[in-house]
Amino acid sequence: MKRKVIISLALVLSSLASIPTAWSATTLLGSISAITTTLDQGTVTVTPPTTNSPGAFTVSFDNPAIATAKGLVVTLLAPGTTRITFTQAASGAYGSATRTVQFYVRPGTPTLGAFASKTVGLNTGSLTLVAPTSSSKGSWTFTSSDAAIASVSGNKVSLLDGGKVTITATQAATAEWLTAKTTMELTITAVTPTLGTFTNITLTIDSIAKVDLTPPTSNSVGSWTFTSSTPGVATISGVTLTPLRAGTTTVTAKQSPSGGYSSAKTTMVVTVLAADPTVGSLNDITVTQSATSSPSISLVVPTSNSTGTWTLTSSDPKVATVDGNNARIIAPGKTTITAQQEASAKFGPSKPVTMTLTVKGTPTYTALPNLEKLAGDPDVVITNPVSKSDGAWTLISSDPKIATISGNTIKLGDAGLVTITASQAASTFWVAGMTQFTIRVLGVTPTIGTFEPQSIAAEDTAAKIKNPTSNSPGVWTYSVLDEKVAKIVNGAVVGVAPGTTTLSAVQSPGGKYGQSNTVQTTLTVTAKVTGATPKPTVSPSPTPKPSTPTSTGNTSINVSVVKRVMTIAAVGSTTGLKITINGVVAKIGKNTVKSGNKTVLATVGTKVIYMKTFKIK
Repeated sequence: MKRKVIISLALVLSSLASIPTAWSATTLLGSISAITTTLDQGTVTVTPPTTNSPGAFTVSFDNPAIATAKGLVVTLLAPGTTRITFTQAASGAYGSATRTVQFYVRPGTPTLGAFASKTVGLNTGSLTLVAPTSSSKGSWTFTSSDAAIASVSGNKVSLLDGGKVTITATQAATAEWLTAKTTMELTITAVTPTLGTFTNITLTIDSIAKVDLTPPTSNSVGSWTFTSSTPGVATISGVTLTPLRAGTTTVTAKQSPSGGYSSAKTTMVVTVLAADPTVGSLNDITVTQSATSSPSISLVVPTSNSTGTWTLTSSDPKVATVDGNNARIIAPGKTTITAQQEASAKFGPSKPVTMTLTVKGTPTYTALPNLEKLAGDPDVVITNPVSKSDGAWTLISSDPKIATISGNTIKLGDAGLVTITASQAASTFWVAGMTQFTIRVLGVTPTIGTFEPQSIAAEDTAAKIKNPTSNSPGVWTYSVLDEKVAKIVNGAVVGVAPGTTTLSAVQSPGGKYGQSNTVQTTLTVTAKVTGATPKPTVSPSPTPKPSTPTSTGNTSINVSVVKRVMTIAAVGSTTGLKITINGVVAKIGKNTVKSGNKTVLATVGTKVIYMKTFKIK
């Protein structure tokens, strides 16, 4: 049944003021917009444009196949576009006028009849659908929301399982009508089977390669299918389950509908345990840390039949830290390195494998100062060097005649240079270490007796010189003033020709004594004796006093002493001149010395030209 609808048209009309009598015969129509409607409206009443005339309006169409009109009532016949003309009849002083606009008729929405829901038994097997009534002649199609419960082919529904589905009826569009659809609920009743238990199972990859699944008991004879929720853990083919890797999966057993029974499903959980990898061991490692050693070492992971990634950790990062397969050495100590392998494929994580990493440090020391002492000085007590190690200290002397050690006390003996080694023993986390220093022990001046005059025969190589008495064990060495009279051969005094000369003797350091002062005497060389040479008789004589300034040739030496400054002057030639103070080379001019006896000895070549001992306060 068609409905009449009045369409309000947007009309725009110029403001009409009072029209003077001279213009009252002109009919003024307002503007009007295009008109759009849909076919399913049936009839519509159109609104004419505004006007200043009271004349009646009529409507006409260019294409009467689309719409016709009676008065202002329009009957819609077909979709399309045409022109509508509004004509106002003449009235009184107003003449006739027209206004034309576009008129659009769009396809309509069909009106559908009822599509009632249904309930049928599964045993019915199928159902034929009847499309609802419609104002459109478009063709119908049907779909099911769940093809596993009910499938549709054309207008026939195949009942497959118990349950509810939504059947959608869709009418195709035509030239005059749009597409339309409606739904109904189809309920398929069936008996639910009674299922037995479907028990969870646990298995290990290496112990069971495959498992045949047994469905639960059921009062239905429908066939069974099995699915795995996680095929990466276990796959199912038919009734055979194959474990692949560690994990869990839910196995769903579904029974197909049969003999009035609906489908049914139940689940169980399959837990697949990984195989334990076969892992080797780790060996303990001891490394020594020093200033030149590498700050890191490479760690080797245990052997394994799994390809899982290894993770290494250190129990004490203050001793060593781990980054990947490298251990960075921090400080001496002990730490436990733990290696653990992650799960991979059929293998689970490994058990922790441990080893002990021991870091031993190399101690460093501040150098001990070298010492200079005088023979007979008090014992020297040494404080052990500062060390991070707690190893025990031991002091060792390179020459026990010069220094002997008891604990940290050094007892001085003979004069000389001795090396003291401070050795620190290894401890739990430190290797052994050592440092050294020297002690120079200066000898005391020996007490020398009288050097009596000596007499030897010329060319007597067996002649012996009777040395002065001395409390030092040092060896005596000699020099002569006139080598035409005597000379020194391999340390022995040998007469050359009859005559007299000055013989000088110096005692070398020995024991706790240093070098002696130089002593002199007269050496008489007699003529060569054939046959036995009688031993010379030496009579004791007082120790000669130090000589006074002497001169030899063109050179003379003078020494003056003011407090601890010895000023040496040389007059004449200084070619070949050598001056010593207590055996230490001195210079011409001022020489600062310490207190004690100081012997000045001047020689030119092997000749002694000056020797004198001074007591310096």
